[in-house]
Amino acid sequence: MDDFYHMRCYKCDQTINVNEIIDSKLTTLDETHYTESNKYPLPVEVFTRLNDILKGYVEINYPLCHECTDTLYEQLTYELSDIEKEIQLYNSVIKVIDEHENPHIEIDDKKLKIEEEDESVLNKTKLEEEELNKKLELLKIECQKLDNDYKKAIEESEKLTLMEKQLNEEYNQAKYQTNAEETEMRSLQYQLDYLEGEIEKWSKIDPITSVFNIKFENHFGIINGYRLGKISGMQNCNVPWNEINAAWGQTLLLLNSLSNKLGFKFKKYELVPLSIHSSIRVYEDFSASHLDKTQRAINSRLLPLYYTGGFKFFWDTKFDQAMLAFLECVSQMSEELERRDDQFKLPYKIDKGRLLEPATSIFYSIKAQFNSEENWTKALKYTLTNMQWLQTCIISSY
Repeated sequence: MDDFYHMRCYKCDQTINVNEIIDSKLTTLDETHYTESNKYPLPVEVFTRLNDILKGYVEINYPLCHECTDTLYEQLTYELSDIEKEIQLYNSVIKVIDEHENPHIEIDDKKLKIEEEDESVLNKTKLEEEELNKKLELLKIECQKLDNDYKKAIEESEKLTLMEKQLNEEYNQAKYQTNAEETEMRSLQYQLDYLEGEIEKWSKIDPITSVFNIKFENHFGIINGYRLGKISGMQNCNVPWNEINAAWGQTLLLLNSLSNKLGFKFKKYELVPLSIHSSIRVYEDFSASHLDKTQRAINSRLLPLYYTGGFKFFWDTKFDQAMLAFLECVSQMSEELERRDDQFKLPYKIDKGRLLEPATSIFYSIKAQFNSEENWTKALKYTLTNMQWLQTCIISSY
């Protein structure tokens, strides 16, 4: 009964509040009143059906609100009036026929035929109603299925939306990571290009050429800014021995670097470049390969390629022997280069510690004792010239 009190109108979908209506009408509605009174000539079954509906004993599928009921009532009243007029017309026609022709049998047959047709129409209508009810049930099932599909589609859409959001976040993170990696890669590529350029630039520069610079000014040969030679009687030519020793140290280091680059070992000699205290070790029996380096060193002597000057200079021959040993090493390297390339030749020929000047055919000794400072300085200048030729040849060819 409570469900009945909270129904919605089938026509206008308005909420129907029938509590007060039912309570008032049920108390006044009386079967005897409607059956005995001539004001409401309703059949008993109609009254009973209406009474059951109002009391909630019978479920109705399509309730109507008060306004829709009034409208429907007016429409049905109008149709009932038309039907009553037609009935009156039919009755008048039947009465006329009965009075003039009195065709009772024919009328009964027509009446029977009409009743049969009405019954046929009624049966057909019932069949159509049953078919429509079946279709309605199918539509309800289909509607329920569509509702379920719609709910599933909504759930799937929500899942896809969440998945899309997650994928967008992952994509943005991956894009950020990719951009960072691309930026780092470009930076590394720039660094690589720069380093390759530096390598290419420095590969064209030989370290020996960069480290050792030989030039000539007036009477002197100069290596890395140190003058090699000494002329006491001339202004600005009295070179201190520290500078001469430094020049010899740079010259010996250059010869050692060239021999390493060429892969050449000197016979009987070992160069010991130590700046202003450089020296040359001479082995008495350098060919004794069965002796280790320590044993061979015992049978060797160290010649200093430096000097501090003073009165002792005229009586100490080790400095001269070291310079002679240096010229011998230069001569050995020159012979090796001539063996490899017959076109190679030093500009100043070396012969027993002397250097030949081609223009005058004069030999200049590299010894300092019993030699003038001018001739000794010139011999040192020619020695640096030969070193420059060795440097140029070895660097360009090896």
